[in-house]
Amino acid sequence: MPKVAKGRRQRAYHRKTRTGCLTCRKRRVKCDEAWPACLRCTSSGRSIQGHHAIAGAHIRSGAKLLREISYHPRKGVIHHDVLGSKGDGDCYVSLEAISSMYARMCPDINLIVGPNKFKFHERLFSDDVPLTFNSVEDAKVIFEYCRAMFISSHAALQLSSSSVDLPAFAEPDTGLFETLMSKYSLALQAYIKSKSPYFTPVEDIAMAVLQLHVLGSYLSIYIEHSPPDKKANWKDFMPQVNEMLELSEKVLSSTSPGNNRGPTTFFCLDMGIVLPLYTLASQCGDPTIRRKVITLLRSTARQEAFWNSFLVANAIERIMEAEENVSGGRNECTDGANDARPVSVEPFLGLDGNGGWLRHVLRGEL
Repeated sequence: MPKVAKGRRQRAYHRKTRTGCLTCRKRRVKCDEAWPACLRCTSSGRSIQGHHAIAGAHIRSGAKLLREISYHPRKGVIHHDVLGSKGDGDCYVSLEAISSMYARMCPDINLIVGPNKFKFHERLFSDDVPLTFNSVEDAKVIFEYCRAMFISSHAALQLSSSSVDLPAFAEPDTGLFETLMSKYSLALQAYIKSKSPYFTPVEDIAMAVLQLHVLGSYLSIYIEHSPPDKKANWKDFMPQVNEMLELSEKVLSSTSPGNNRGPTTFFCLDMGIVLPLYTLASQCGDPTIRRKVITLLRSTARQEAFWNSFLVANAIERIMEAEENVSGGRNECTDGANDARPVSVEPFLGLDGNGGWLRHVLRGEL
């Protein structure tokens, strides 16, 4: 056997770790790179905390850039006031795909409508062909497109009429979206009725999450994003509210920590249940319903992009406290029922790197 020169000897290659989580053994990277999917590492005997704070900052930076970007579909040009202009074909990843992914995590992201999305526009607005779905994913993508259209139009109105002190209430064209949501809901119910016996467990939960967001969109259109003088009464939506609670319980029961050996915190970068539950609790004035929502959010730790279940539960409690304080002060300041004037507390929840902030805006007079 030939002798290897001194200084050129190399140790035979083998994996650096033979135990540990699947991430350690298969990909040979640090455990904390994919902490949400890792089990307790048997090499070090400890639970790795992960890089979720850095990942959250990365998502916030990307969301900020997407809010500042303007896209010209005819020219296929992306423009940013600081970074300049660039063709969509020159990007490493399609901006359409990136905006769709971020729109699921940040509801205020404007959806970039590329050539691939025009077919969804035709399916929604065509009166000749009824709306049908080929799969759960197909129904989900069309709903995201419809929701992003409403959010983008509402954001544009608010931006044009915004003030420094308080957010202005510009009246969006809700009639168009009411028609679209009605058409979409009928098509979705027909699809569920015909295909639900053949759903896999994963598709069944995905459909429950989609239904939860569809019902939450009704609260957003008719209550949350409506002008103060045209807001619908939340009591008229009690059937939708109760159905949202049932769907949330179904999703939570399927992802509870007792059903798997994974971590106690559930991570999700797609559609989740925290955002629609916050919409439900912030717009529904029934204390019993709100306490049920708080119990659901605190039953398991869920981190859905920016939306943390414990943080949102605390925000809902703050909203209830603010409304109780306002109603208490209103009763002390008024001598009779004839002197009372309608007062409402409208919450604005913002999420940042430190957690979140909650601002209350009073509408009316005490």
